[in-house]
Amino acid sequence: MKVKELIKLLESVNPETDVLCTSEDPEVLDSNSGHTFRVFEISAVEEVNGTKSRGDDRIATLKIGKSDHSEPHTIMEITCDI
Repeated sequence: MKVKELIKLLESVNPETDVLCTSEDPEVLDSNSGHTFRVFEISAVEEVNGTKSRGDDRIATLKIGKSDHSEPHTIMEITCDI
């Protein structure tokens, strides 16, 4: 998703509400908790240069730093301490 797409979506909701993120990803959930999703809150937003990739384990990662292959990315830091 691009920043302009996120802004457009956010403009369609009440600007006074809290912004929360959720994930149903099994990699994020504690399988013993019984919860069907996890809730996060945005704690910071910044722009960084980096290169997206996947390791041998297929987990997505971002190598932060300027290189021939890096691009600007907007990073949202999230926390589960809501």
